Amino acid sequence: MMQAKGFNTPRLQVRKVEASDLPTLLPIYQSNPTYVEWEGEQSGHYDLSMIERDWQMATSTPGRHLAAIHRKKEDKAIGIVEWLEEHPLDQFPWLGLLIIHGDEQRKGVGHEVVKGFIHYAKETTSWQSLRIAVFEENQPAQTFWQTLGFVPFETVERQLASGVMKRLIKMERLV
Repeated sequence: MMQAKGFNTPRLQVRKVEASDLPTLLPIYQSNPTYVEWEGEQSGHYDLSMIERDWQMATSTPGRHLAAIHRKKEDKAIGIVEWLEEHPLDQFPWLGLLIIHGDEQRKGVGHEVVKGFIHYAKETTSWQSLRIAVFEENQPAQTFWQTLGFVPFETVERQLASGVMKRLIKMERLV
C-alpha cells in the first residue's frame, strides 16, 4: 500500500490534505471554471462545501488519496492531485485528478508533479502501470498526458454526479 505522506520535487512539496487545508484549495478550483463546468458544476458556484464533500469521500475510501501541491518557496497550495491505489472496476492504480491553479499553469508544474508522482510510485509500490481519464473535449489535457507517455486505450461514457453524460478517454502508461 502506498503511503499517503507525499513526495517532493525540486520546486514542489506534495502532501496529504488535512481538514485545515481545505479553504486554501478553493481558489484552485475557482481558477479553473471550465473544469468545474465539465464536472457538471456551475461555473462560479464551486464552494467550500464541495471541497469538504470530496475530501470526506477521499478520506473514507481505503486506498484513495487527496494531496495538495505546494510551492516550497512560499508553502502555498497551487494544485491538487488525487489517486486511487486500486480502482474498484479494473484493479489498476489511477490518477483521478490533477488540477493546477490557473495562474500557475504552463509553468511546468503539472509535468513536475506527474514525473515526481511516477518516481514516488516506482519507489514505494509494485505498480506496473498508471491510468487516467480525460474528458474527450479537453484537447489540451489529452496533449499534456500524451507528452508524459500516456497512451489512449478506450473511450467510454460516464454519468457525472450532476446527471450529465460525458465521454472520457482512458489513457495508460508504464510506471
